[in-house]
Amino acid sequence: MTESDSCKKKPVKKKRVKKRPVEKQPVEKQTYTIPEFCDAYNVSRSKFYEILKAGFGPRIMKVGRRTLISVEAAEEWRARIEASSNPDDLGRPEDGSLPDILAKKWGAQ
Repeated sequence: MTESDSCKKKPVKKKRVKKRPVEKQPVEKQTYTIPEFCDAYNVSRSKFYEILKAGFGPRIMKVGRRTLISVEAAEEWRARIEASSNPDDLGRPEDGSLPDILAKKWGAQ
């Protein structure tokens, strides 16, 4: 061994310190996408669009290209449906008329 070889320092391995995982606080859901809303309220997507087109759906908002439903709008929609005396009436106008799209499905009145 030469003198220069003995003077070289050996690389020291640094001990890896395990980082504690950051505990994320659960964030309460504020909006639903249409598929999430349909899953949460057990409504098919086609029925959702049918009800929306007839004017009986929940309030929606557009954020860029996304269509979202606020939790409040979903709860209001659900309360409106639950409050109706006839489950098929979906909050119809006071004259009891049904839009054509719903009249075909649930019978004309």
